[in-house]
Amino acid sequence: MDMARIFGINLILFLLIRVYLIATIVMFGTSTPVIPIIRSLFVGAFFDLIVLCYAFAPLIAIRFVLPKAYHFKKWFRIFQGTYLLVAFMVFLFAAFGEPFFWDEFKSRYNFIAVDYLIYTTEVINNIWESYPFGWFLFFVAILSAGLSYWALKNTNETKSWQLGFVVLLLVLDSFLFSQAIAESTPYREANELSKNGIYSFLSAYFHNEINYTEFYATRDEDQVISRLEKLFPESQVTKEHGIHRHETPSDSEQRRNVILVVMESLSAKFMDTYGSKDHITPNLDRLTNEGLFFRNMFATGTRTVRGLEALTLAVPPTPGQSIVRRPEGKNLFNLGSVFRQRGYKTQFIYGGYSYFDNMKEYFISNGFEIIDQGSLTKEEITFSNAWGVCDEDLFKRVEKEADLHHKNKKPFFHVVLTTSNHRPYTYPDNKIDIPSGSGRGGAVKYADYAIGEFLKNVERKPWYKNTLFVFASDHNAGLSGKAQVPLEDYTIPVIFYNPNFVKKQIHTELSSQIDIVPTILGYLNWKYDNRFFGEDLNKKSPNRAFVSNFQFVGLYKNNELVILGPKQKIDRFQVASLTNLVPLPPEGETVEDTIAYYQGAALFYRNRALLENLPSKKSNPKAASNNN
Repeated sequence: MDMARIFGINLILFLLIRVYLIATIVMFGTSTPVIPIIRSLFVGAFFDLIVLCYAFAPLIAIRFVLPKAYHFKKWFRIFQGTYLLVAFMVFLFAAFGEPFFWDEFKSRYNFIAVDYLIYTTEVINNIWESYPFGWFLFFVAILSAGLSYWALKNTNETKSWQLGFVVLLLVLDSFLFSQAIAESTPYREANELSKNGIYSFLSAYFHNEINYTEFYATRDEDQVISRLEKLFPESQVTKEHGIHRHETPSDSEQRRNVILVVMESLSAKFMDTYGSKDHITPNLDRLTNEGLFFRNMFATGTRTVRGLEALTLAVPPTPGQSIVRRPEGKNLFNLGSVFRQRGYKTQFIYGGYSYFDNMKEYFISNGFEIIDQGSLTKEEITFSNAWGVCDEDLFKRVEKEADLHHKNKKPFFHVVLTTSNHRPYTYPDNKIDIPSGSGRGGAVKYADYAIGEFLKNVERKPWYKNTLFVFASDHNAGLSGKAQVPLEDYTIPVIFYNPNFVKKQIHTELSSQIDIVPTILGYLNWKYDNRFFGEDLNKKSPNRAFVSNFQFVGLYKNNELVILGPKQKIDRFQVASLTNLVPLPPEGETVEDTIAYYQGAALFYRNRALLENLPSKKSNPKAASNNN
């Protein structure tokens, strides 16, 4: 097997794709100078080499380590052939697909391509109906098989310099090469040409974000800041520091414990309160009449990490993946920051293993102690499945932690994430009247049962009377609407509960999941500085909601829904009802508000203006004047 020839044929493939893309931009006219385009050929070659090194390093290493006699064994030749076949098919499939992706987005593969993998069924059906996909796969398979046979037919042995060459390039990639090098010119087309599609795809996957300014509708940054100042009239808004708000309560501060229970996939549609006839949430339905119930609250997204983002950072859902999963999601100003400033113990308590979806890294790097399935003893686990321990076991550990903090005279703030309302929908036997594993309805009823048992158990605890319980869903259980962002699938239940001090009330005005954070702090009457986009619903009702679905982000306001999508797409609808959206021209005040919110959030995230270190109170003249 001759690795030099394998590298060579793939480098030629990558070069041909890059030349083709250059030809397309030249053909249709471009303002990019010649020198940056020529530069892209050389920079791109380095990224091409890095991709090949990552792809073939395992095979080269195995050949280098195995004794020479094994190289000619039938089983090893089959292994090599399979390895090469898969590699060639991936490279060819990616290469043939890039012109279509470029034609639509004027970009190498990015997070939009990653999103396509998430919605595999829709994408494959679309491709199958639009192109002769079967013949294309057949052609790619035959060509890959031929290249693999050609490579195996040559039996040159792997030399030590080949392994050294691979190691050198991998080291260079770790220390020198990144997407930043490709993006170092002021010419977007040249920057994109400098990239390798596969490298870009993987980089987008691990960074979990889409560059807002490249793909979404924008306005001049000063115009965005000016509009945000109008949307947040009592705040100071700057590009460098984001939103700086100073909250001043009208009453004395309450030093209460807070347990925020994030309920997995608990859609509003499961509850009798919202019209269900299944009677599977008796405890939550009861709590809506005994506590402060936010009936018209909307989730920001469709994933748990998106819900955790909203419930800790109170920011709109920027395109791509949640900040919880992004490498830069560390040391951010969050709800726990305010509690820790007052000496609270802050913990994230989860029934599964918190390394999933980067939750452990996110919460630890943002000041929380982690309690997860790995923290529980065998005696504490009575039931578990693939997702973690049952909700009853989880709540018992929450009780244990609260007892310990109370004993040590330490106030506490717990973020508790449940797991039982999740596929495979299994839970302990003989708890409810629906057999374990029989479907979503049983999982919902058991999750509700566990909440009811938890409240019964803690009523006798000495810390109970001084603890605010907040029950909030992370997101709904799947999307069913036909729209890109089906509003009917974003309504979630949110309840503040403790009969000792929470007054019975139903809040019916439109609100967003990001409003829960400042509302909790407002309920405690705390004076604090913050960078939250959310509003304290105790003081005002913003009558707007943020919704998203990976590529698409939207604002529901003034009976209008504005959705921003890639390629600077703007859709505006009149909301006749949550299931009846009437198209409108993409213009108006709600459109400008939507762009300001999302471009501003992306700008502040990019400028690291969401970090925990806040400007001093003196740097906020508006706040200072409001306090006089």
